[in-house]
Amino acid sequence: MEIDKYSVRLQILGMQETQDKQKYRQLCRTTSLPIFIQDWWWDALCGDSWDVLLVENSGQIEAVMPYQIQKKYGFRLMNKPPFTIYNEPYICACKNTKQTDLYSHQFRYLQAIFQLALAKKASIKLQFSPDITHTIGLHQLGFHVAHHYTHILAAEDEQLAWERLNRNVKRNILAAQQNTSTLLSDDYEIIYTILKGVFSKSKTPLNLSFEQFERLDMACKVNKARKIIVAKNASGSIIAFVYLVSDDKKIYLLISGGEAADLKSGVMQLLYWEVVKEAILQQKILDFDGSVLPNIEAIIRSFGGVRTPKTIVTHYSNPLLKAIDYLKS
Repeated sequence: MEIDKYSVRLQILGMQETQDKQKYRQLCRTTSLPIFIQDWWWDALCGDSWDVLLVENSGQIEAVMPYQIQKKYGFRLMNKPPFTIYNEPYICACKNTKQTDLYSHQFRYLQAIFQLALAKKASIKLQFSPDITHTIGLHQLGFHVAHHYTHILAAEDEQLAWERLNRNVKRNILAAQQNTSTLLSDDYEIIYTILKGVFSKSKTPLNLSFEQFERLDMACKVNKARKIIVAKNASGSIIAFVYLVSDDKKIYLLISGGEAADLKSGVMQLLYWEVVKEAILQQKILDFDGSVLPNIEAIIRSFGGVRTPKTIVTHYSNPLLKAIDYLKS
């Protein structure tokens, strides 16, 4: 009989999980879920301080969404964990294939999940992947729905992908190859050091402790869901990196970084070309959403991905928190 490692861990800690969370863990073992809603991802980033919303119909799970409620300025907020690109419900497949039935299915269970979310009496701020499009039901529940954008590249032939790059990107990649080497690495400690330096110089808070990053890296490694590609200069020092995570369908550029002087040399373009080649090798869709830093985002755009909307949903249970967020933005 297979040992349930989660049950063993909870017995040691003297803790009990909700029945819904136990059902969710079983779903994670038997269904191909996106990486950002896998239970092990939430365990790594949140420890035991997360739970799940779950909707069933005739004993069958129809929709689930992991969540964590944190305190922000003294208010309760349901928000995504750090470096979790998408925090969204997973809606199980509809048995019917008509487009109208698919819309109705997503509409019904998206509303059902967020009715449960509203019952938690917390403000809500989440980001959906481009896979969730039918959000009209959230308008009806009083949510504000807006859109940001990511860049999506479909897996294709490497030669075709190269031909689609603009001339400047090709020139920078070829120039960087003259004095820079790229290779796979497991050195997450140097990655965190570089990342911390990048965020410090940009005066953007890095809301991820080293301990969280270490747990996340270990979880991704154990689940064969990550690759780190680094760039080394002529003296052998690591000067930039990309950190990729993946599930069965997609590869995501989770984080990337390097020294500003090195970015100007074409090193980042070289690394992003390695990312494209990795997606082609695995025959997976590449979600290039990997940075909020302007200089990195500009490089991402230059690789020709399809600019694709992703949905931001917000609902403020307290108008004061809404006002604070508005002023800070």
